[in-house]
Amino acid sequence: MAKIRHLMTPSPYSIGVEQPLAEAARRMRAHHIRHLPALRGGQLEGLISERDIALVGSLPSVGLEAITVEEAMSPAPYSVNSDTEIATVVKEMATHKYGSVVVVDEGNVVGIVTTTDCLGMLWDHLTRDGQDTSALRPSAVRRRISEEHVVLRSIIDQIEELARQVIAGEKDALTALRIETRDLYERLRAHIDVEDQILGPALRQTVGFGKEREEQLLSHHAEQREQLTTELAELDNVEGPPLAERIVTFIGDVRDDMSREDRDLLNPQLLKDDPIDVGFGG
Repeated sequence: MAKIRHLMTPSPYSIGVEQPLAEAARRMRAHHIRHLPALRGGQLEGLISERDIALVGSLPSVGLEAITVEEAMSPAPYSVNSDTEIATVVKEMATHKYGSVVVVDEGNVVGIVTTTDCLGMLWDHLTRDGQDTSALRPSAVRRRISEEHVVLRSIIDQIEELARQVIAGEKDALTALRIETRDLYERLRAHIDVEDQILGPALRQTVGFGKEREEQLLSHHAEQREQLTTELAELDNVEGPPLAERIVTFIGDVRDDMSREDRDLLNPQLLKDDPIDVGFGG
């Protein structure tokens, strides 16, 4: 069985428990990560996440410079040694909804595994050894994309609430808004990739103009990727209510796009497991 050492990110970035949260936030931004093992004397004491920082940042009259990592971290995080089987770790993460696991050997932090790593492993598994995700049954494609739409709508609702708070003048909500929106944009990128892999081929097989439907989807996705790149760049360049208003407009467009997909592309009359082509003259 595969061991967690084969999946982990080795020698992860970390931070001392006595460091201010502002430093933890800086390291996460600099290295594009969302979790930092918190150490005391080189030993694992806790885990600080981007969401932990956002929660503190949303509190009134609380500065990230005044709060230490130890005060905000999750103590005694889930950890395993590098010889633990991946299946065991993934089961624990799924059961307890852990966002990450710290890998510790002989008292030293040697790696970290996140849910993103696990999803990447799942994708590799689905696409290796001749397994073709483009050959999924249309009903399975509809179900998968529809389930992702449900998750995305839930996240968008939460972000819209944060944006409304910022527009109303609640400055403390801005940090959380930036973090949650950046996370949404990354999820949207991943969602677009999934649609390219499974929805595009499914549309190609539909009766009448299937190839054109797939080409339109891929062209639309190229435009969406460019827009996401622009929106990500603006997250740190625009401040306060103008940023929140921009985000509200963008997520409104995303909602409309998902509704259009649900109606026009995920229609069971279009994506069905037993398409019947009606010919002429036979």
